[in-house]
Amino acid sequence: MLGKCKQPEHASSVFTIILSEGFNPTLDVYTSLVGAFGHNGLFDEAISIIDGMKTISDCKPDAYTYTILIGCCGKFKRFDLIPSLLAEMTYLGIECTAVTYNTIIDRYGKAGLLEEMESSLSLMLESGSCLPDIFTLNSIISAYGDRKRIDEMEKWYIEFQHMGIDPDLTTFNTYNGRPEYMKK
Repeated sequence: MLGKCKQPEHASSVFTIILSEGFNPTLDVYTSLVGAFGHNGLFDEAISIIDGMKTISDCKPDAYTYTILIGCCGKFKRFDLIPSLLAEMTYLGIECTAVTYNTIIDRYGKAGLLEEMESSLSLMLESGSCLPDIFTLNSIISAYGDRKRIDEMEKWYIEFQHMGIDPDLTTFNTYNGRPEYMKK
């Protein structure tokens, strides 16, 4: 909460107190500190925390830790950091989850980086372990709709239906296409 309230230094102080009191912070505590720095655009500090986590046997960063930081990178338009974070995950043997891919797809889409968005969707499909879901559909529909690229939006709407992903209320609220494509 301190990070979301724009108080990452206070979050860091609380972390220091935890250590000084002799407690061993959990993975969740470390991940929260990564988020506190990331939500405030302090990426060097967030990455430093992750680097420190790698040296602690029971607090290794996981997919959730990286997903939090990747989401923050997208929020601050630091897309240059995402490939290296993904490469680091691969090096450490951490597989992306559907949430990780959806975070990347959503952030690229909101920024109008549609090629990167589609490339991330391809990686998701190629992974074999993460399948697109309603969140993936809605991010892609929204990204193309926001840019008035209705043909691509409709193409992906149909493609997702072929994958067995049915629209939900959010999809219908986002969709600006022709009504005949909204039928099952």
